[in-house]
Amino acid sequence: MKVLVPLWLACAAVLFARRPDLLATPQLYAEDGVIFFREAAVNGVASLFDPYAGYHHLVARLIALIALPFPAGVQPAVYTWASVAIAAACCAALMPLLRGVIADAGLRAFAALGVAVAIPSNEIIGSVASLQWYLHLPVLAAALVALPARAFTLARIAAVVVGATTPQGLIAAPAAAFLWWRRPPGRDPWTATLYASASLLNVVTSPRGDAAAGPTHHLAEAITTVTAFRVTDSLAFGKTLAESLAATATGAGVTLGLGVLAALLAALAWRRGRAFGAVFAYVIVGPVALVFASRPLEAADFAGYAFFGADRYFIAPCAAAVVALAALAATIRVALLARATAVAALGYGAYANFHEPQSPPDERWAASAPALDAWRAERDAGALTAQAEAPVPPATWKIVLPACARGGHGGPFPRCPGVQ
Repeated sequence: MKVLVPLWLACAAVLFARRPDLLATPQLYAEDGVIFFREAAVNGVASLFDPYAGYHHLVARLIALIALPFPAGVQPAVYTWASVAIAAACCAALMPLLRGVIADAGLRAFAALGVAVAIPSNEIIGSVASLQWYLHLPVLAAALVALPARAFTLARIAAVVVGATTPQGLIAAPAAAFLWWRRPPGRDPWTATLYASASLLNVVTSPRGDAAAGPTHHLAEAITTVTAFRVTDSLAFGKTLAESLAATATGAGVTLGLGVLAALLAALAWRRGRAFGAVFAYVIVGPVALVFASRPLEAADFAGYAFFGADRYFIAPCAAAVVALAALAATIRVALLARATAVAALGYGAYANFHEPQSPPDERWAASAPALDAWRAERDAGALTAQAEAPVPPATWKIVLPACARGGHGGPFPRCPGVQ
């Protein structure tokens, strides 16, 4: 605990440094406002069970409900700061979880901090809609590594909560099957089982509505290309240079990315054993495969999501690559040299990510907040409530709170939710 708290604060400081606008001008982005803020305001506690995009988002919904009593002008800060604090805790939690993977405590700390520093994810830092991808990291680690018996209960609870927040837990299913089959000492098969089962239940109990389902065409090619660029090339060169490489020399980028990744995994297999390398290969490729097996991304959508956006989908594979690098550094017999290697990698990752261009803050929320507060006050009083709107970035998105009245049914306005 003495190490974890400073590490958590360091990870939080790094995330805020990557997005300084979250301190100066916290704002709701896309689904944070249009889905989570709006549905918490309109439906209250009932919004906790509302699915979106084909699955439930328990943790994001809870944050929205916790923020709800605050004035609208304050809520963006609650959303963004809570998201950063939790994401930083997820990064820091990797340090104790990786004890059986990396013996050196200093290298484990570098690996945890490296996940906060080096993963190309600037666009989703501070977003509750994308917090699930950080929550996935420690739970997946807990499903794969040996844990002390006293941690089993906490890991199992976290598996259920996070499984009710993200479908990514499905990739823990093979680990669960293996653990029940082999029963290795110190491994908890229930953590992996509960995580995979909760994610599966999350998906099957959520109507997809207009959310597209199905695999991307040329699935193997899509997985190979994206793994090369979004994992290896982005970590090696930074996201901006990786995008340029994708646009100007796609074949060379794929070859380079796959070559470096194969070399890393082969070196791990050589130094730590084939099973060790195989697990890292699965954790790197598995999340990418899950995305493209469930989302029919084609043409422009593929280019946008695979190369130039949707950083959230690639947090777990990038984190696995960072940990794999630290695990390889741990095989260096001279401890000082191993830590120097980790520091150099962290420094380069920081350089690549801190030079990412930032979008200008959207300052329209302050002007809209009083109307949102007035809508809620009138709704809670049972009065006729006029429609209220508020813009959120990106530019074309906006929150619309509906006009409603106490009488509601049979009249020109629907009944206000929560009013008897």
